[in-house]
Amino acid sequence: MPYVVKVWAYLDKDGFPVGDLSRAYHHEDKQLANLTAATADGIMVRVKRSVDMKKVSKPEKKIKVSKSNQTWMKGGE
Repeated sequence: MPYVVKVWAYLDKDGFPVGDLSRAYHHEDKQLANLTAATADGIMVRVKRSVDMKKVSKPEKKIKVSKSNQTWMKGGE
């Protein structure tokens, strides 16, 4: 189970605070996470699973197929 260190925000791999749990550095070793928390004067939080935030892609626009009797409306021949 991974661990993260929280001071007033979660810490990333460089020690800077980040607001998202997905961008926080996940320690695999409990002792290392506990030592980091003691150094940063924060707390160690156990995470159930590693959070992977995927970017949500926009749905593609559906192309409407025009019927043969509607081509004159669209300026076709």
